Formats: sequence, C-alpha cells, structure tokens
Amino acid sequence: TGRRAPSEKVQEIIDRLEQAGAQVKVLLGDISLEQDVAEIIEQIQTFLPKLKGIIHAAGVLDDATLPQMSWERFTKVMAPKVTGTWYLHQFTQNLPLDFFVCFSSMASLVGSPGQGNYAAANAFMDALAHHRRSRGLSGLSINWAPWASGGMAASLTAQHQNRIHTSGINDIAPKQGMSALEKLLENQTLTRQIGVISVQWSLLSQQWSNLNKSSLLKELLQQDKLQQQDILEQKLEREILEKLEKASAGERQEILREHIRGQVAKVLGLSSSQLPEVNLGFMEMGMDSLTTVELKNRLQAQLGITLPGTVAMEYPTTEKLSRYIFEEVMGWKSVADSESNLPETEEVDVDEQILPVIEDISEEEFEALAAQQLERIKSML
Repeated sequence: TGRRAPSEKVQEIIDRLEQAGAQVKVLLGDISLEQDVAEIIEQIQTFLPKLKGIIHAAGVLDDATLPQMSWERFTKVMAPKVTGTWYLHQFTQNLPLDFFVCFSSMASLVGSPGQGNYAAANAFMDALAHHRRSRGLSGLSINWAPWASGGMAASLTAQHQNRIHTSGINDIAPKQGMSALEKLLENQTLTRQIGVISVQWSLLSQQWSNLNKSSLLKELLQQDKLQQQDILEQKLEREILEKLEKASAGERQEILREHIRGQVAKVLGLSSSQLPEVNLGFMEMGMDSLTTVELKNRLQAQLGITLPGTVAMEYPTTEKLSRYIFEEVMGWKSVADSESNLPETEEVDVDEQILPVIEDISEEEFEALAAQQLERIKSML
C-alpha cells in the first residue's frame, strides 16, 4: 500500500514477483487517514487471502532545530508513524497476525540533531510494539540506521548526509537490511524492539555529546571505547596539541588557524583542496546551527578545551575564532602583542661615552668602570 502508484522501478520488481508466481495487489491510501486504513483492510479481507502480517515502513521528514520547530512540523512527521501505526493496530488487533513490524529509526534510541519530531514519532512505534506484546499480540519495532539507497535518508541533502557519515554512522546496504529483516522475522518472539545499526560509537559520542549521558548506551559506549580507543581521532588530537606546544608564538597562530580551517572544511564536507578563506563568514560558507555545534564539539575534543555554545556566532570567521581560542581560551599572546610589550632601546656610543683606552687604566679601575656601566644599562631597562 502507499499514497502513490508504484514508480517504474517498483513496478519492475512487482512484475518479477508475479512472474515468479506471487500475487501482488497494490492498494492506494493514506495510512494516516482512518477511512483509508479501514478501506484497505476491508479490501484485503474481501478479495485476498487472510492477512497474516504487516510491515509498516511509511514515514516523512521535516527537519528543524528547536527554535524553528513548529507544531505543524510535528504533526506532519507524526501522521504516518503515530496516527498511521495506531490505526493499523486498531483495525488488526483482533486478527491472528504472524507479525506486526514497525520500521522505526535509531533516532528514537540515540536522538538525532534537528530531528526531534522524527525521534518522537519513532518512539511511539517502539512503545506500540511493547504494548502489543504485553497483550499477547505480535509486535516488533526495528530501530534502523539509514539505508544506503531508497528510503527517507536518500532524500536528505548532501550536507545532511555528510553530517551523518562524519558522525560515524554507516549506511545499511539493502542486501544487509533485508538479510537482517529475514533473521528478525524468524526469531521475532525473542525481542520486542531491536536496533540494526552500524556505527563507530566513540566517534558518534564526540559529535553528539548527549550520548555520554545516556544510561541506555553507557555500557555500549564504554565497550566500544575500550575496543577501539578511537585511534585515528586521538592520534590527530595528540599531533595538533604537540605541534602547538613545540611551536613558537608565530607558528602557533598559523598552526591553530589552519587546523580550525581544516575542521570547518570537514563539517561542510569539503575536500582538502577546497579550504575556505579565513575571513569568510561561517554562514556565508553554508554552515547552519547544526554544523556550528559540530565544529564546536570537534574543537573541544581535539584541543582539550571548553567553548561556549554560541562561539561560532560570536566569532563567525576562521580568523576571529582562531584568535579567540589562541588568546582568550589558550591564554597565549600573539606575535603582535609580544612585540608591542618589548622595551624601547636606546643607542649608546660605546667608544665615546664609556670606554677610555684600555691600556691606560688599571685592572681595578676597569672593574669599577664595568660595574658602573652595568648599573647604567640596568636603569635603561
């Protein structure tokens, strides 16, 4: 079932199934409308063999951070996953289904920046699976990571997809996903809810710092940290800190500025040949509230510092941000400041003012004269 007729690609799959001997019936309807669900179930009961199972995979996205999240955005995303799931449950709860599977998301387990509405909608699916099982009905909610092709993840912008991948979340290949689904259907009585996720937890916890507070993931994060130790990231962190500690003041400024420049490029998904100008504004580059938070988290982890949440807004270019971190956070003095604090020098005509002809004075007189001139030099400093 679906709201639209099958696409050309989907129709090809249907044709192959029918050629293999399967009977495929496409029913159109909006799962979030009670009347549509009622009619779909009635048609199945009337014209098709007994309904033996449901896989609910419908969903929509409308991402926004909290200040821009409206109730309309919530209702749009919740319609298929909350309202639609409930109607499916209501109209089939008296049927002896072999399976009732909800395609949920890892967002309801670990959260997802800019997807509060989506995480909440999937959490309802999870809860309903538990509810059905508590009543002796079939029910399984699968918290999927993004699928590599097709599905809602494929409709995300390149910037959003890059944010997911650089956070350590790996896509699920369709073949892997279908294999996992097959195994879960064979053993669905063993669990009510399960995550199918491929992720580098240590890397994800750096980008999404709230994960470290999750009691659900605490043990998992600790195990992953012990197993992997986040080798690559920690190596990079050590290298940048060692470089900064060993460098001169002038070199430090340049090293820090270039490091921040590289991190800005990473959160924007740019290659090393596309490093942004140091005086170009972050927002002009295409950064948003999510990527500025990611930049802050990266710099905190790599430099061992703490930055305010609004740091990228207050210091909105690579140059300004690097100077702020260099001077205000690290407490280092810039080359310009160091040079401005040097005492002014005074030229002294040594031959005429302080040294008579050496051979005309005694050793005692020379020592006294040297002490006198030393005191004079000290008074100039």
